[in-house]
Amino acid sequence: VDALDAVAALDAVDALDAVGTRASEASVVITTAPAPEAYPPGESAMEMWKTGALGVVALGALAGLGFFGHKTFKSQAPKVQQAMQDRQFAKESQQRLNDFLSQLRNQPTADLSAKNLGGGEDEGFCYVVDALSFNERLVAVDFSKNAIGSVGAHQLAQALASNTALQNIVMDTNNIGDEGASALASALTGGSQVKTLGLGSNGIGDGGVNALAEMLKGNTVLESIELNSNSIEDVSGLCEAIRVTTSLKRLNLSDNYVEDGTSLASALKENTSIEELVLSGNALGDEGVIAICEALKQRQGANLRTLELANVSISPEAMGAISDLVGACSTLETLNLSMNEWGDGGAFKLGTALEAAKSLVNLDCSAASLESPGAMALASGLKDHSNLKKLDLSQNPIGQAGVASVVDVLKHDMGIEVLKLAWCNNGENAEQIGQLIMYNTTIKELDLRGNGLKDNGMIWIARSLRESQLDLSKLNLAYNDIQDDGAVSLAQSLKHNPDSAPRDLNITSNMLTRMGQVALTEALDQVFDMAKREMVINF
Repeated sequence: VDALDAVAALDAVDALDAVGTRASEASVVITTAPAPEAYPPGESAMEMWKTGALGVVALGALAGLGFFGHKTFKSQAPKVQQAMQDRQFAKESQQRLNDFLSQLRNQPTADLSAKNLGGGEDEGFCYVVDALSFNERLVAVDFSKNAIGSVGAHQLAQALASNTALQNIVMDTNNIGDEGASALASALTGGSQVKTLGLGSNGIGDGGVNALAEMLKGNTVLESIELNSNSIEDVSGLCEAIRVTTSLKRLNLSDNYVEDGTSLASALKENTSIEELVLSGNALGDEGVIAICEALKQRQGANLRTLELANVSISPEAMGAISDLVGACSTLETLNLSMNEWGDGGAFKLGTALEAAKSLVNLDCSAASLESPGAMALASGLKDHSNLKKLDLSQNPIGQAGVASVVDVLKHDMGIEVLKLAWCNNGENAEQIGQLIMYNTTIKELDLRGNGLKDNGMIWIARSLRESQLDLSKLNLAYNDIQDDGAVSLAQSLKHNPDSAPRDLNITSNMLTRMGQVALTEALDQVFDMAKREMVINF
């Protein structure tokens, strides 16, 4: 029984139930009526008995109909209830879609990510995407994580044909595949004004990237394309586009299956527009990375601002070419060389190059097999880097000596805001870290996970927090074997100096009992009472 039949059944049952109710009422009236004092004139007792019997039969029939109606209602009730729920769900869904339409039509930016729109012809995306047609107000939209598939990509492509205002589109994690990528490529070939296009995690392979490459050859507006976490292996077509494009500034190919670094290098040598190159997570190897760095160094009139080469299977051998590029590039702001085993040998080369790289803002050398000598070399190269805001040396066994060398450079207000020293084997002597907390005034986020600080190290840090002038947003102390004594010391420092209490304190995976947790919770309340500073503590 579908929804309409169920509702009709409910109406019929209501009618039958009403008849049964009236029959029961009538029966009550008859049985409770006073007995007549005499027979009406002209009627015998037999006739009166027949009339009464017929009435009883009629009432019994009505009562039976009422009982049948009640039973029918009970059997149909679940279906009726489901029909009502379906109707309510459809109403709410329509209201949500109308709200999405309103966002697309009336706002300059719209975030419709993870709204479960779906890409079928009878699903939500088909309904809302029409709002892009002839839309002159919307300039940025995020449709990521909606499972729209290739069908949804075709629908978006059709809408883009009549849109000249949209500039930023994010379509990550939608499984559009090669077919969907090809449809979007066709839509962006003409007079599109789209400047940034996000297509990460979409199952795009060589066919899709070749279609996008053809689009890039004729597109003079697109500045950024994100193709990370796809299934791209052959970049020959893309290399042809890199040679001729004059508008593309950012290319993200991270976490694909690209191994041909030599072809990329050849194309990059002829390109002067790309400023941000993200190649992390591709097995380029020493040969490919060396070729790419040499090509980037030889480019004339190009301004490289971002180079990400994390997890690209390089050794100390490639660090010579990387260091030469870093030392020669006066515009480089972000350098990511993490998850590569270049060790101290590579650090000696990079440290020298860093002395000239004064434009550097973000440096990630985590998980690079560095030890104390390598950390000292990098720290030496980072002296007087006033632009450096973020440094990540996590997951390197640099020890207390390595941590001390880094802290010695950073503690006197270089401008650093994010410092990550997780799993660096510092140990219980945290005096140097304490000095960093006491004297530095710019750090916002400090990551000290997994350093074996224990209570002694925690007490060093707590003492420093009592005198600190930092405005910490995050302090991560997880995995440090801290017990109640360390927690109580930290709680006392938070109460003493509530203005420097970290807004987000992570002390998970330690050895606190209820006593330590209560001490920190009380400190949290007192920090708010004294400084009106909200804290979150993760136990």
